[in-house]
Amino acid sequence: MGSAEPAATDKARESSFSNLFRVNCVMITLPFDFDTTDAWRIIVRLVLGLLTLLVLLVFGAVIAHQLAAAAQLSLTLAVLGFICRRARAVPMGALGTITNSEVVARPVSVFGMALRVPNGRFPVERFHQIRVEQRLRSTGSQGLRAIGRVFLVGDGTVPDIEVMSTDRDAALAAAQELSGLLHVECVTTGAPRVLRLRLP
Repeated sequence: MGSAEPAATDKARESSFSNLFRVNCVMITLPFDFDTTDAWRIIVRLVLGLLTLLVLLVFGAVIAHQLAAAAQLSLTLAVLGFICRRARAVPMGALGTITNSEVVARPVSVFGMALRVPNGRFPVERFHQIRVEQRLRSTGSQGLRAIGRVFLVGDGTVPDIEVMSTDRDAALAAAQELSGLLHVECVTTGAPRVLRLRLP
C-alpha cells in the first residue's frame, strides 16, 4: 500500500509533464478550426447587460418621479452608448476554419448583435504572411504575462484574420507550424505594443 501512492504521484507528474510538452510544441494540422472571439463575447455580454440595467433604472426613476436621478442615469446611458458605437470599429477576433485551399470566416453575434469580425471565404494564396504580435498583459498579483496573437495577413484584397491568442511561446510555435503548412513567411512584432484605434 505504501508504494502505490508514490507510483500514482509519479504517473501524475509524468502526465503533467507530457501535457506541458504537447502544449509547448503546438502541433497544428489542416483543417484547423480557430476562435479568437471568446473575450469579446464576454465583454459585449457585460456591456449589453449594463446598458439594459441602466435603461431599467431610468424607467424606474421616471415611474418613481425622481426626475433628477432619471436625468443623470440618462446622461450616463448616452455616454456609454456613444463609447460603444465608437468601440464597434475595433476588430473583435475571428471564428472559422483554415484548410489547404481557403480560409472560411464565419459571422459572430451576441444577443443578435453582430460583432466586427471577418466573414466570407478567402483563398489561401491571398494571404502572404503569418504575423505574431507580442504584448504584455497584466495578470494581477502574478505580474506581467507575455502574450502572442497570431494573424493571417492579407494582401489588401482580403482582411487580416486573427487565428490564435495564447502564451507567447505557444503562439510563436503555432505560427511556425502555420507558416510551413501554408508556405508563407512568418514575422513577429515586439512587446509591448501600442494599440492605435481608428475611429470613424
